[in-house]
Amino acid sequence: MNLSELARRLNVLPQELRDKLPALGFDIGSRAIKIDDHVAQQIMEKWAELRRRERVQEKFAKQKEVTETVAEIAPPAAQEISLPGVITVRAFATRL
Repeated sequence: MNLSELARRLNVLPQELRDKLPALGFDIGSRAIKIDDHVAQQIMEKWAELRRRERVQEKFAKQKEVTETVAEIAPPAAQEISLPGVITVRAFATRL
């Protein structure tokens, strides 16, 4: 399989694919044009795993950012009010 065809299937640029292959554990030469179909299948599986891991990390980072933002915007300390056993809505609203 051509390396450029594999890159098209993975929706990435061929150069980006060449750059990330060593991180995935594949030693493909910088001048290589074709790779074995079995190796291409392994690359597709590892690439899917890499993308899944990146999405989880992005989601975790976004969640952490939202949590920190919410913590910063936390309302001021609420003051206690005492309520009688029976109260009207108008009286309750004035006490808030």
